[in-house]
Amino acid sequence: MNHFHWYVGLRFIRSKRRDGFLSFLTIFSMLGMILGVAALIIVLSVMNGFQTELKDKVLSFIPHATLQDQQPIENWQEYAQIAQAHPHVLAASGFTEVQGLLVSSYSNRGAVVQGIEPKDLYANTGFDKSTLAPELLAKLDNDRWGIIMGVHMASSLGLNVGDKVKFIVPEQTSINFSGLNTQDKRFTLVGIFKVRSEVDNSVALINIKDAASILRIPKNSAMSIQIKTDDLFLAKQYAQEVADSVDRYFTTLDWTRQHGNLFAAIKMERRMVALLLAIVILVASFNILTSLMMVVNEKQGVIAILRTMGAKPIQIMKIFLVQGTFIGVIGTCIGVVLGTFIAYMIPTFATFLEVKFGIYVLDPNVYHTSSFPSDPHTFDIFLVACFSLLLSFLVTILPALKASYVPPAQALRYEV
Repeated sequence: MNHFHWYVGLRFIRSKRRDGFLSFLTIFSMLGMILGVAALIIVLSVMNGFQTELKDKVLSFIPHATLQDQQPIENWQEYAQIAQAHPHVLAASGFTEVQGLLVSSYSNRGAVVQGIEPKDLYANTGFDKSTLAPELLAKLDNDRWGIIMGVHMASSLGLNVGDKVKFIVPEQTSINFSGLNTQDKRFTLVGIFKVRSEVDNSVALINIKDAASILRIPKNSAMSIQIKTDDLFLAKQYAQEVADSVDRYFTTLDWTRQHGNLFAAIKMERRMVALLLAIVILVASFNILTSLMMVVNEKQGVIAILRTMGAKPIQIMKIFLVQGTFIGVIGTCIGVVLGTFIAYMIPTFATFLEVKFGIYVLDPNVYHTSSFPSDPHTFDIFLVACFSLLLSFLVTILPALKASYVPPAQALRYEV
């Protein structure tokens, strides 16, 4: 009798119904569960993909955090070494941003040019030898006035490698009796990089000593210390801990100043879409409840016979718990497999459309990436499966309780 409720519950699922509508409703409930679970996994994976894309292709190319001072930091190497001694800091280096106007013979545009130490670039950013060759960095030697910029920035200025571009700094512009005295430097474009993100349109690199010359500060100084940490979301905290450990007052800034709103928007959209799709699973669960209530009404004679043969109310309850939960388990398992498969195949399918038919799922001119990101997380899949199984179990309790209270005499009164 230990497996009595399993046997009868599964037998009810396999049995032919007098009313074909019940079979249709059961199948419809299972399909709803499959689609809801699969859709939720796919959407969460895509939102994770966009979040990862933002981290890897945008945030990795800008400082996670910076230590800034109003005065030039002449011995920035010393502070960089102190920062690197922090257990959560992966790299640190001098960093100077210069705002100005890039002017070419073709066009002009405002830009924030980053003065960096070439030998520290790979350690501090997402650039590597595949996106920015070492020989290009070697051309950023001091006093050679070389500049490297993203492909979209170079294109908007009409520049090719070897062309000249003038960089005008408004802060260093003054007015005297002879007229407007501008501080400008003529750079040579020595390299162009392409990382397929908005960095291609916003980042230009020069030697940190050239940046110091433009700002008319000591040549071996920097305006800030850039820090790369092992946890992007705790970067400001780690930077503050470094600032507190030195004998100089630093202001700490992190990546959220520029891209925090975008990151928060993606997280908010992820939550809202997940909530909406969770409602789909909830509706499918209520379909299971409806079908079970109808099954209980149809099987009242069978329930009464089982009761007269000695079945206890708790066993009758377990029969319908098995039936409803089984529908939920099958729907959840198929939905998890289907959703996970599609989530992993989305980037491949998007690439196929791009190569075979020239169809871009994401316009690279708008999103700076043509790939459709998808990053399935095991924990997300586990949560979706648990949520679906829990709902499937909870909605079966009411029909199971109703079945357990069916009076045998009253149910058999109208049976022929």
